[in-house]
Amino acid sequence: NTNGLLSQYLPKSKNLSVFSQRQLDHIAWEMNTRPRKTLGWKTPAEVFFTKCFEQRDQTNRVALDA
Repeated sequence: NTNGLLSQYLPKSKNLSVFSQRQLDHIAWEMNTRPRKTLGWKTPAEVFFTKCFEQRDQTNRVALDA
């Protein structure tokens, strides 16, 4: 699960204030571009952007039909 993956980068005993924003951004990038079995081996980023584009396309269709 995500908590288990996150603990690989951020041990529970570690205070987040010791990490720079750049380091935290890198961890987020690593987490969001790692394929997940629960997502059919897609990455969270792939699933997120697919949903965003589907929503955008659906919104555009509604606007065009009006």
